[in-house]
Parts: sequence; C-alpha cells; structure tokens
Amino acid sequence: MGRYRIARYRAASRNNVDVATDDARTWLARTPDTFRVVPAHRGPVPVGVEVVDDLAPVAPTLPDVDAVVWARVARRRFGTIVEEPLVDPVGVVATGEAIAEIGRSDGDVVAVFDGLWAAGRRLGLVPVPGRATRPVRRDPIARPSVVVCSLVPMHDVGGGSRGARLAVEFLRRGHHVTFVAAHGAMGTDLGLRFVHPDLDQRYLWDFEPSELVARARDPAMVLVEAPVSEFAAVAGKLRSAGYPVVYDVIDRWADPSLGWDWYDASVEEALVASADAVVASAPDLLPNPSAVLVPNAVDDAAFGGADADLPSDLPASEGPLIGYHGSLYGPWFDWEALRRVAEAFPDGAVVVIGDVPPDVPRLPGNVHLLGPRPQPELPAYLRRFAVGLVPFVVSEVSHAVSPLKVYEYLASGVPVAAPPLRALEGIAGVHVADDLVDAVRAALVGPPVDREQALREHSWTDRCRTILGLAGRDLDPAVERPVAVPIRPAIHWPPSERLGGGRR
Repeated sequence: MGRYRIARYRAASRNNVDVATDDARTWLARTPDTFRVVPAHRGPVPVGVEVVDDLAPVAPTLPDVDAVVWARVARRRFGTIVEEPLVDPVGVVATGEAIAEIGRSDGDVVAVFDGLWAAGRRLGLVPVPGRATRPVRRDPIARPSVVVCSLVPMHDVGGGSRGARLAVEFLRRGHHVTFVAAHGAMGTDLGLRFVHPDLDQRYLWDFEPSELVARARDPAMVLVEAPVSEFAAVAGKLRSAGYPVVYDVIDRWADPSLGWDWYDASVEEALVASADAVVASAPDLLPNPSAVLVPNAVDDAAFGGADADLPSDLPASEGPLIGYHGSLYGPWFDWEALRRVAEAFPDGAVVVIGDVPPDVPRLPGNVHLLGPRPQPELPAYLRRFAVGLVPFVVSEVSHAVSPLKVYEYLASGVPVAAPPLRALEGIAGVHVADDLVDAVRAALVGPPVDREQALREHSWTDRCRTILGLAGRDLDPAVERPVAVPIRPAIHWPPSERLGGGRR
C-alpha cells in the first residue's frame, strides 16, 4: 500500500494549519498548500488541555484559529513528496465551541488533538523543542469496540460508502468505531467531517493494532471490507486479542476494474477461511453456503426526515425529473442507456449527481451533470425525482452489486428503473426491463412507493444487528447517539498567500 500513500498523500491534506515560526522557508517548502506560516509565537508552553473564550490573548499571532497546538514536530519520511509533518502535541488551547463539538474536555492531549483534526477545525501550530515521536492515544475505550477496515476513508464518495454508513450506525447505537482506510479518497473532497466522541479515523499506514488493544475494554468485532493483505494481518492481530472477525464481501474484486493490480485471490480465500463469519452485499457474492446475505440499506435518520428546501440547481422541466446519483466511473456505467432515456423524455430532465469523469460522451441537452453532493444533501434532491435510475451495463460485475442508491430512492418515495440485475429481484418499487427506457415508463405509471415500508425493510439498524449477531454481539436500537457531519473543506492557499500575518 506504500505506493497509494505516496500517490495520494498530498490530496489527503484536508486541514488548514497556520504555523507560528521564524523558519518560514523550510515550512513553506516542506508542507502542503493547506499550511501557512505566520510570525513566531513567544510565550509559555501549556501542558494538557485548556478551554478559553478568546484565543487572541493566548497566541496573538494566531487570532483566526479554533485551537492552538504546542507540539514537537518532525517531517514524515515517505519519500521526496511535500507532506504533513508528524505532530506530537504537548498542549492544546481551544475555544469552548470547538471542544464541545468533539465531546472531549479531558486532559488527553492526543485525543483532543485528534478530535479537532478530524473535525476539520482550523489550527494554529506552535513548534516546541524536542524530538517528535509518534503520538499515542492512551484514553481508554469503555464502549464496545468495532473496527471497520475499508478501502476508502469515510468522507469519500460523499460519505455514502457501505463502510461509512455501517460505521455511522454502529456509532449511533452506542459503539466505539475505529475506521481504518487503506488509502486516500478517490473522488472529489467535499469537505465532509464525521465528528463523534467515539470515532477514531485512521489510515492503514498510521494504524497500530496494539495501541487499540491497549485502550479497548470490550472488543466487539472487526469488519473487513477489502481483501487487502495488510487488512488480513490487522484482522489476525486483533482476533488474537479477542476481536471476532467478519469478512464483508462488497464487490467482485477479482475483476480488474475493481481490484486493479492489488487484488490477490489467495488473500481473499484466506479471509473467507479464517473469518469467524462471512457476509456479502449481493447474492452473487456469497462465497459459500454458510455466508449470510446482508444487502445495502438506507440511513433512516437522513432519509426519513421532513422535506428540505428545493435545491437551487435542480432544473425546471415540463416533463418528469429523472435522476441518478452515484459513481460515474467504470465500465459498468451505461452512458448509452442514459442517453436513450433523455431522448425518450425530451420534455423532462435527467439529473446526474456524482463525480464527472473527463471522458463523458456527448449527451442530449436535457441531461444535467451536477457533480458530487455530500450524503446529507441527497434527500433534498432525491425527493424531487419522479424516477430514480440505475443505468448499469448488465454484466457479472453489476449482477454482484447491491446499489445503495436503490434503497435511498425508495426511502425517498421514488420508484426505481433498472436493468434486470439479480441483486434487485423481488424488491418492491423497483421496475426492471432490458431497455432502461421501458423500465422508466413502467416506473412512471406504477403504484406509489411506500416510504415507510422501505425505511422499515431496508434500515442500517437491522443490517448492523445482523452483522453484530454473527460476531456474537447484540445491537440496542433504543440507543441514539447521532454523528455530526459538518462540511469544512480545506483552503488550498496560492503561493502568494502562504506567508502572512496570521489572518485569513
């Protein structure tokens, strides 16, 4: 995985940091463009965590930040790339509002720093003398500990990946979650932050299982969602410490369009053989008779609420508003079917939400490519659709997909038009046909979708209960500890603005 780390590390820099130092040349040359340099701070070095109303008297050269971190720092040595430094915090002074958001007011400096960093808070950094070591969190984990090993971080694909949605539900229902991503985001960074006092987010190269074992009092489960050899090693170490391992088969990784050149069939076979339980998101992915089908689902908290305001970028049309949201990359996306739908309904509008690839074919004028949207904003769009599309080429890869969007369409009261994929057989509200245009026509005249039924039958709560049950644990649906999802995109400063007086 080292090559993913090198290739994506700069793109993964998501935090704005103002560094108070006299060594401007070195810092500007060696840090990403989310870092700026301001005049050095002179004053005592606090130890521990302090909450204040106003940071200006504490660090006058850093007046526009949410927290100031005094830390020993050192360059990471991944290669010759520009990189974030290793930060070994010794003291944090933060505003009460920032501390309240992360739910941490105790004296664990590393935990507070991690929380502020994950929340996307703008930080001031004051380097202090001393050798930086890898900071280690020592705060105990009292709640049942779940580890989710995913190919991508929680904020990727608008926060809508299966791993992210499962993690959010585990957190809501009273668990601690350590979310470990194999590499950086593949799509556009929309600035999403998942904030919860019981959420730790790590990249694979920064995750040390022994540290988690030392903190966790109640090991509940490790959920592995990608057959990466390093994840298999992590799962083995945690299993020896009492964590049951569940392997979640979510894609046909053997296909080169999904497994690229990292996939190794022997790793997946070993995971299937060694896991305490195996689940799969689609019937075609079940590796053996003992594996359990656990399809994708819908976030009832997001999609079961009241209508939001009409998005300003939704096009007006005399005919039906036909929509799609999700990935637009890969050979399974059927651009030709999308074109035929647009031409069949010239008075309507076809709305496409997702990262737009550079090689989009020519499309009719009533196709509107809106780009990606964060998961929390999707309900406002989907509820305006007359039909939700699944424009996939029928293949062994698409037969093995459980389209998460289908459950979100249905929970929005929207009928679905799709090709005849085996994973969609028997789902109420889904209309299939060999020609997607025929499926759209059937959806437009079919019976209304029962939103409440869709929310009941396809909830992440039930999916999490099933998965935890296979690990010998239970889920309490009465617990409600919601996850905050603020949107704080990082500012990528132009070179002329990376050296300043500490102001935006």
